[in-house]
Amino acid sequence: MIKLLFFGRLGDFAGDVAPQIEATEGLTPALVRDSLATDYPTLAAELSQPQVLVSLDQRIARWDQVISDGAELAFLPPVTGVKCQPISISAFRTLILIWRLNINGCEN
Repeated sequence: MIKLLFFGRLGDFAGDVAPQIEATEGLTPALVRDSLATDYPTLAAELSQPQVLVSLDQRIARWDQVISDGAELAFLPPVTGVKCQPISISAFRTLILIWRLNINGCEN
């Protein structure tokens, strides 16, 4: 199984997308995006924007990178209103950790 995560506004478009999909040989983020197009055309259109990034197991990945069984595939939306600058892998991992804490969270 492959765990799917949609960050930011992409999560709004993802709606009721299953949180996991079956791993198949040769599956890539691009193929996952394309497979979503049938049931979620608006999401697929958003994921096709050139500024959208993907990460595999908390590392920025290429759209044509093969996904291993048990991997976590995250779709990262473009950031607007700020000057885009690359961030380090450790900073990216910190953002993922903060996001997970908010999701699994501390409900008050």
